[in-house]
Amino acid sequence: GFGYSVSIDNSYAIVGAYFEQSSETNNSTSATNNGSVYIFELQSDGSWNQITKLFSDNKEIYVGFGYSVDIDNSYAIVGAYGENVSGVVNAGSAYIFENKTDGSWNQIAKLVADDIDINISAFFGESVSISNSYAIVGAVYENPNDVLDAGSAYIFERNDTTGEWQQKAKLVAEKESGDHFGYSVAIDNNYAIVG
Repeated sequence: GFGYSVSIDNSYAIVGAYFEQSSETNNSTSATNNGSVYIFELQSDGSWNQITKLFSDNKEIYVGFGYSVDIDNSYAIVGAYGENVSGVVNAGSAYIFENKTDGSWNQIAKLVADDIDINISAFFGESVSISNSYAIVGAVYENPNDVLDAGSAYIFERNDTTGEWQQKAKLVAEKESGDHFGYSVAIDNNYAIVG
């Protein structure tokens, strides 16, 4: 699945491999089909070199880490739609990484919906986007107001003082069953778009 999701910004490119089966993880614990993400940097000679490989901190199988990716300046966001959260199968999550001054990319946040329903596999993280202090995450199978699979999208904002990412809004469309609002998302400064 290498290349299923991609994004590029200035001299950095990010590539998701959401179905990768690897014995490598952040804590060296094996996780079948957990997924991974590769970050490349443009070199002075015009070549692109892989500088790091990122993993989920969840060691379950079929997490889908890397199914969706985006990169903006020093921040990268990675969706893991298949992650089980608080006992909810396929609730989904999204990870934010920051490019530190030493060149490393470190996980600084893990985003989840603040209204997880124990009966819903929302697939939060099937789509992601990040811009400056804002991130948006789609949850295509979420059931807003009990409308089956209508879908929703969540907006998060980074607190510049604490560095924490907090949910600020939940977006929904006119509610029709099976709309899958949030199947695709993008955000740029003060504007967001949801498919």
